[in-house]
Amino acid sequence: MAFRIISILHRLHRDRRGNIGVLMLLTVWCLVSLMAMVWNTGEVATKRQNLQTAVDSAAQSEATWLARITNLVTAQNMVICQDGSMEAIWRAVPPADQRVRAELENELAEAQKLLSGDEGFQKLRDQMLKKLQAVDTEYAQVSGALANVQSQAGGASSDPKINQKFGNDVRQAGVALNWTQNTYVNGQPPASNRQPNPPGPRGEGLRQLVQNWSPPDTEVKLIQAVIASLNQQLVVLGQFEARSAPGEAQNVPAIAAAHEAEVFDNERQMADQLSATALHQMKQHADFYNVQLTLAVCGNGAQSNGPAQLQPPFALAADIPSVSHYDSLSGQTITIDPINVHADEAKIWSPNVQAAVPHWLLQMFPGLPAAYTINCNIADGWGHLYAAPIHRYFNERVGKDEQGLQIYMQQIDDLRRQLAELLNQLRGLPPKANIASLPMTISDSQTNVTGGYDLIPVLPRLTSPAGATDELRAAVDIYNKHGGTYTGAVRSLQAALVGWVHYYDRFTRPFAVSAWHGAVNRARALVLKNLGISKQFMVLATYQLRSIPEWAQAGASVSAESAIRDRIVTDNIGPVSRAILSAMVGSDPRGAGGGYLDPTGKDQYLGAFYSQWASAVAYQIVNTAAARVSPLIAAEWVSRPWPYEITPPDQQVPPAVGMITADRQRFFTLLMAARPQQTTQPKLFMSKLMGNPQTPQLLAHGQAEAFNWMEFHRAYGGGERFDQVTWGTEAGFVGCPVPWRLSTEGGWNWHPRLATADALSAALQNNPELSDFFQQAGIIGNDADSVDKLTLH
Repeated sequence: MAFRIISILHRLHRDRRGNIGVLMLLTVWCLVSLMAMVWNTGEVATKRQNLQTAVDSAAQSEATWLARITNLVTAQNMVICQDGSMEAIWRAVPPADQRVRAELENELAEAQKLLSGDEGFQKLRDQMLKKLQAVDTEYAQVSGALANVQSQAGGASSDPKINQKFGNDVRQAGVALNWTQNTYVNGQPPASNRQPNPPGPRGEGLRQLVQNWSPPDTEVKLIQAVIASLNQQLVVLGQFEARSAPGEAQNVPAIAAAHEAEVFDNERQMADQLSATALHQMKQHADFYNVQLTLAVCGNGAQSNGPAQLQPPFALAADIPSVSHYDSLSGQTITIDPINVHADEAKIWSPNVQAAVPHWLLQMFPGLPAAYTINCNIADGWGHLYAAPIHRYFNERVGKDEQGLQIYMQQIDDLRRQLAELLNQLRGLPPKANIASLPMTISDSQTNVTGGYDLIPVLPRLTSPAGATDELRAAVDIYNKHGGTYTGAVRSLQAALVGWVHYYDRFTRPFAVSAWHGAVNRARALVLKNLGISKQFMVLATYQLRSIPEWAQAGASVSAESAIRDRIVTDNIGPVSRAILSAMVGSDPRGAGGGYLDPTGKDQYLGAFYSQWASAVAYQIVNTAAARVSPLIAAEWVSRPWPYEITPPDQQVPPAVGMITADRQRFFTLLMAARPQQTTQPKLFMSKLMGNPQTPQLLAHGQAEAFNWMEFHRAYGGGERFDQVTWGTEAGFVGCPVPWRLSTEGGWNWHPRLATADALSAALQNNPELSDFFQQAGIIGNDADSVDKLTLH
């Protein structure tokens, strides 16, 4: 028995049939297992990819609505600005029309009076002829007196040096007299190329100008040309009135206010519908991809259960809180409006100061006041802003809209310029009929002992030398008397010629465009202020009255102080300088005018002589006062809150451009998370055979945001700094970057984009449903540093 069993086993051991089948079974099992692993890996990866596609698509879609609603509100604000611009133009039309019509009708009545009377051209021509005759008469007197002096100059004194000095003075008087009569009056070439040419634009002397520029038969033609041009201008003004009549026949302020209220209501409705629209869009994405989605935000809108409510990134202008502030200049507590900023009762105002005149200047000029009152304010207050969030586009829009009616005012001014050219042609005048004034000095024709050329006053005063005879003294006195009268007559003739050249300038000076601009600017300020009072528009959610950042206060103080000091100096330097110059000319402390005979020429010379000194003294007086008060105004300026549209950066380096991260995450960022439905879970191959492995809990998340590339454009805030005053406003300059993001063409450029999930940790903390999605996927805890490292590195 045992042998038989051993024999059977021995045969079986030697039989190799069926081995390949066992190996095949093992190979097939391995292949099937490998296929299952590949299938399961691909299934999970595909489901995860589909899930990520769903969450990215949903996040991009929600950010699109965020950007779209921001663009729509920007557009609505721009419509409100356009309505305000329409009202400003409407308000500007009547005063501009009245101003231009009154001017043209008064000029027409004056021209018609000239045509029917004996005033005007002929009278002026007669005056010039009389003045020319006076010049010739006085020349005869002064030339005779100078000849008499010259005949006695050789024996004026027993001292040869005195005689030589006096003789040279007399010779120089002759040089000046000959040039004045021969060149300036008679139009002859100068005796020396160092001396001026004749005064006429074509090289004429005064005599030729009187003869050639005043033919007696042209006045009627001139006045008729004026009347014809004025009638043309009135026709153009009538076209302006006809163009504006339909608008003026309506109550435009009421129409604009009604439309602005309607637009504002649309803004609020759009804001109210954003959350529901976003949730509906999210549900459509969830249904399309057959996944579960949740929405999370970092700021307002997070819910204790369920997805977040997407909130619009703007607020009502009326909801922005005012700020109480103690004014260091007035010593009172004021309330600063966040929209009409630093205006009305809250304007930055400083008492005027007294600028003391230096003691040495009072001793030199006893007639000067001891001090000048220096105006330390500008209209409506330093740095005021009306309707701050929308004023930028409003002003741009008014500037564009006023061009439509300005073309008529431009035509009127063009007609007046054409009239000036026509009048010059009728009078035989060149395009620029400039008549040079009688110079204060001319160069001597001979060199002095040093080889240079003396400057001779026109005409010089002669002083009799000590020991001169009574006859010589009498001759010198006669010369001095008639010399002053002569040059006075020459200057009077030149002034009459200039007056004749410019006699019709009152009919040719352009004024219509400036009248239109003035009316528009006054209406612009009124309408803008009213828009700021009504506050019927939206502002960015980040818009607030905020203090200047600590790091920027020093730079802002220096910048503001410089701007304020320069403005005070500019506004006050003129009158102070003129007063001091008048005192210097009147007293002539340096005796610079002693050599002049003609009082008018003397004053002109002294005005030029002392002008730089007077300006320097005036600048010293005004700048000292401005330097004393500008730090006080700047300190109040810097201490006040300003309407920052975005939160200022908390540090200077690097200089931030655009929004800080916290504002971007809070108002313009959203996160989406997605997990599969039961039907979209990964389907694992041979799950029972492989021991029923647990299906992985898939989770995908994505972050999207609305952004505006104009943040980096210099025309829309990219070049504005927090530590410098900002220029280009109706107030001249303000203390903060000028708002633009919801009120300009650049603000209408918001776009959606997917972004790195840098707000994930904050969203997990504020949104329970998002946190639940992550916990069910096996991600427990919310350490911000860890989350940031995982998502950002």
